[in-house]
Amino acid sequence: MRCRGFILKETAAAMIICLMLAPAVILCLSSISGCLRFREEVQDRIALSQLRRILMLSYDVHTEGNTVRFSYQNEDRLLRFTGDWLLISPGTEIMLAMVEGGRFIERNDLLYVIYERKGKQYEAVLCPLQ
Repeated sequence: MRCRGFILKETAAAMIICLMLAPAVILCLSSISGCLRFREEVQDRIALSQLRRILMLSYDVHTEGNTVRFSYQNEDRLLRFTGDWLLISPGTEIMLAMVEGGRFIERNDLLYVIYERKGKQYEAVLCPLQ
């Protein structure tokens, strides 16, 4: 009885098939990598929607300089930019991270936050003022 192993033709055929599929696989992987990148703008939208919810459920929302004071769940809170973060105190609940600066403005009975990241300026409505 003769034992037959791989021959050159079968190995070459398998390699040719793999080489033919390689461009399609590379193309699929390159399109997926764009979806896996961390998008700060999307994260900001999520954080700002959470902040809007907190402020909509709060009482006595008012600005004092570059801070916002409000009462949430029977506790006085402070929203302010500190270093590279937008924080809610007491505690350190980080709402926005890695921002270069920011401020709050009141316009048309609405509270706005304006912040910068990587040289680009963003503006968002936070809540109506009462």
